[in-house]
Amino acid sequence: MDNSFIGFLGKSAKKFEDAYQGSDNVWKIYNFDFERGKLLNALRGYKEQGLTGRQSKLSYLERNTAQKFDTTGKTSKEIDEHINKLINEEAANIVRNTVPNYNMAPQVIQFLRRSPVGNFIAFPYEIMRTGVNTIKLGLDELASKNAGIRANGLRRLAGASTTFAIMPAAISEFAYATSGVSEEQMKSYQRSFAPPWEKNARLVPLGRNEEGQIIYLNYSYSNPYDLLERIVHASVNKFETTRLEGGNSADAVFNAVNESMSEFIKPFTEESILLGKLRDTLDPESELLGIKQLANIVGGRSGQTITGARVYNPQDDVGTKSAKIFSHLLDGFLPGASPFVVKGGEFVPGRFARGIFGGHLGISQKDRQGRLRKLNEELVRGLTGVAHNTIDTNMGLKYKGYEFSENRRNASTIFNSVARRANVTRDDLIQAYIEADNARFKVFDRFHRIVNDMRSIGLSDYEIKRTLKRNGITDVNAIVNGIYKPLEVSNSVKKEMRRNETFDQYPLQEINRLRVESRKRTFSSDIEEQDEGQKITVPKEEKTDVSLSTTNETKPVVNIPSLPNFNLNVQDPSLLGSNPIDAAKNMQILQRRNQ
Repeated sequence: MDNSFIGFLGKSAKKFEDAYQGSDNVWKIYNFDFERGKLLNALRGYKEQGLTGRQSKLSYLERNTAQKFDTTGKTSKEIDEHINKLINEEAANIVRNTVPNYNMAPQVIQFLRRSPVGNFIAFPYEIMRTGVNTIKLGLDELASKNAGIRANGLRRLAGASTTFAIMPAAISEFAYATSGVSEEQMKSYQRSFAPPWEKNARLVPLGRNEEGQIIYLNYSYSNPYDLLERIVHASVNKFETTRLEGGNSADAVFNAVNESMSEFIKPFTEESILLGKLRDTLDPESELLGIKQLANIVGGRSGQTITGARVYNPQDDVGTKSAKIFSHLLDGFLPGASPFVVKGGEFVPGRFARGIFGGHLGISQKDRQGRLRKLNEELVRGLTGVAHNTIDTNMGLKYKGYEFSENRRNASTIFNSVARRANVTRDDLIQAYIEADNARFKVFDRFHRIVNDMRSIGLSDYEIKRTLKRNGITDVNAIVNGIYKPLEVSNSVKKEMRRNETFDQYPLQEINRLRVESRKRTFSSDIEEQDEGQKITVPKEEKTDVSLSTTNETKPVVNIPSLPNFNLNVQDPSLLGSNPIDAAKNMQILQRRNQ
């Protein structure tokens, strides 16, 4: 009976696979007919100098062939049949090189598909292969002597550029102009709060909901050539982030290149779905023989996902742990259309089920995060595959606050671990304090950048402080106000030093001096704002107020706002001109003459 059921599942899966391949073949046949029609139109009436029409067609179609067709003694019908055969081969070759075909993947990709790393490896490979081939083919066609072929190449490159870059960019620009959400606000979200899969994606804002939260679409889900765009986005985003965090140009360039390469190889190297599920559940500290060894081999995460979510509680009994582990592993086999998902090792209704049955059958419309799933939205998502998301600023800020607190504790541990040593010296403590305070400043600086991004998205200082304080985050006022609080050695550490009889090594004066100096530190985002304030901007002429202020009766001085301050005395200000730009230029000329 079990074998019959397994056989039934196998046959059903084969039918779905055949249906998918059938639809894929229909698309390829359509492309073949389309490319063949373009070639026929381009070669119709084509004639090269000194050649007949048939010879001209053969010249183009055999341009990359060493062995040419000998027309000697051949009838017109035979030549036409051969030309038609070459056209079919040319069209088939174009489709083979520009339309994704998983059978074209090389052996190494086929091997990786069966390995425990990478997800859907053949697809990104095919996207890169066909994307590059499309551009190369378009350039080759542009170099043709045939005007019709050149027109095909121009249309091909125009279509590729529209698909790869122009259309996504145009959609984003339209969204920024109509949604009331700026590009900087979306960048702030991606930089500080977005999950890893959205960091370098193209997010299209739709507006704000009743609570003022930003609603957006992840356009990357519906763009098959998103991988090519992500590589560029990863480079630009990492460059900007490094500069915003105070890094120099060399660091920014290095990080940008590294990030783009990481984005490029990610589809081929990241753990597979099933391997990830397995690693989530395996505990390297397990007492079970075989489980501990396997967990150490694959890098078990002890009941935590890669994002930090809990699969099971370490204090759960063996039966509960086993049930949650089984549910978590089974989740890797569930299709996207499943009405149930696994959260925390438990089966719960998915968003589609909540939207359809919410309020009935004991199913709530809200998920565990309090997000309301509406029927109309879930129907659109189910039919189109397109779903909007909401930026929950309070939730994001809460978890970033927890992350800040943990990182701050880790920075303090750098000093505390040294101070608790039984043989610690004065120099050890000074060096450890400097290292710990530097690490602490980086933590504060990064979180201050997050606070500024929250401001950019639309939260007020009051809302930011309220959310953080409500969740037990300390030093909130200092961070929001841009003030750094240096590391303060805790009383518990001092007591332990006394017990270890090492407190006489404690460099009180040096640490106090270091704390005083450290208070003067300025966060990188505040330095950036100061630099922007010093940029020279030229105001519009109608808004510029050119005022004359005299230091004495004979030597008036011209003051021009937002332009370099030229401390130059002139006898008659009117000679400089009424336009502020002309006035600045004339003052420079006059200054050079007076030197």
